Amino acid sequence: MGNKFKSGEYKSRFAGKDYEYKIFIPSFINKPFEWNNIKIPLLLEEAGHALGSLNECSLLVPDINTFIRMNVVKEATISTRIEGTKTEIEEAVLLEENILP
Repeated sequence: MGNKFKSGEYKSRFAGKDYEYKIFIPSFINKPFEWNNIKIPLLLEEAGHALGSLNECSLLVPDINTFIRMNVVKEATISTRIEGTKTEIEEAVLLEENILP
């Protein structure tokens, strides 16, 4: 059975810092392949369209870091409801010294 395909590898960025994260670097496709399923081209077309839509949205967001932070806050707010705590998004963005006990 020839060489086993390796889709890529994970690499650490900013190792040893407070904000270390891992990224996935895909391998190059350097061999011919065949599609045995006619749905694959349709799925690839849908994926390409979705990526185009995402790219368009990213051009409309003036500050991507704020956008990401607000999405994290939104998810954290939803998560607190699962845990039984009710935190509104307005409370989640307050500075620590402004939070009422």
